[in-house]
Amino acid sequence: FGTVHLNDGRSRVVAFDREGNLGGGFGFDSPIELTVNLPIAFSPDDSLFYFTERGRDIYEYYRDDFEVTQHWSVRQPGEENNPLGMTWNRLDPDGMPLYVTDRIGPNGQGRSTIRLIKTDPVTHRSIVWGQLMTDDPAIGTNGITVIADPRYDRNHMLLAYIKNYSGRDSIRVVEIGPQVAFLRGRGLSILQSIVPPDSTRHIAMNFDARNWPEAAYRFAVRIQHNALGPDVLIPVTFVVDRNSRVEDVDLLPVEFGIERLFPNPFNAGLQLAINLPDASDATLRLYDITGREIDVLWTGRGAGRIQIAYQGGHLASGIYLVALESAGRSDRRKVLLIR
Repeated sequence: FGTVHLNDGRSRVVAFDREGNLGGGFGFDSPIELTVNLPIAFSPDDSLFYFTERGRDIYEYYRDDFEVTQHWSVRQPGEENNPLGMTWNRLDPDGMPLYVTDRIGPNGQGRSTIRLIKTDPVTHRSIVWGQLMTDDPAIGTNGITVIADPRYDRNHMLLAYIKNYSGRDSIRVVEIGPQVAFLRGRGLSILQSIVPPDSTRHIAMNFDARNWPEAAYRFAVRIQHNALGPDVLIPVTFVVDRNSRVEDVDLLPVEFGIERLFPNPFNAGLQLAINLPDASDATLRLYDITGREIDVLWTGRGAGRIQIAYQGGHLASGIYLVALESAGRSDRRKVLLIR
């Protein structure tokens, strides 16, 4: 949604589709005087809508008679914010479905802060959910908002902003994080734990699929540890399907081996993915061209597609061999390091 200023002095609220076309003749006159294009959001049933602008509260209106029902502030005392976008996320896991995107600054170094503030229209509780530092004056100056609806992108939360190129506006959309609001509570039963040698810890993952569109949602869990080897990325596919269960979906790879080395050639950081079709002990090693072992990239027991991040900043330029070994099986790939 956006505002259009008419020649007779009126400001009109209108809707746009994804291609920027006016949405089917929808529109109504603004109940307040608008001097700029202001952030607007609607409740899921379209009965309420919300306005705000620089240094002002959030105003809630009934759409039928344009009566103000309430207003509240998401600003800190003494803070001068510049709200540039607003949206309603009906699936927000924290019970704060109204999202406000604002810009503070620039500071003395010419950098501004883009913030995402979540607020609850019932309790007026608000939190700063995330922020981004930028020295690009075009980001957010003319409008910026978060797209959190999985019907648009089921795997990512998106940030959309208007960027101006010498009077020609364009809309940019970038990914800002995974779409994982279906994780209930903290998502994982264990966020931090001590695992003694030769022992295990079971981690439960809690999902809430109510109101989510039927689809397959993909993300990864990163496990950071103080053992040898890099962090471990565990890919997860969460299937919302009214006619089947997750157990009905075969998510294990059918072939053993190294699936991905990226980039190749690489300069320092290397992303790897290996496939283990069954639960077995496996080791991923790095050798130089003479066959001398340089490093152990990963070792453990698991099944599925495992992603590994490796930093080779200490290595010299040259050709290296990545070798995966498990239960008598092996797979080898060449990789080139260029300084």
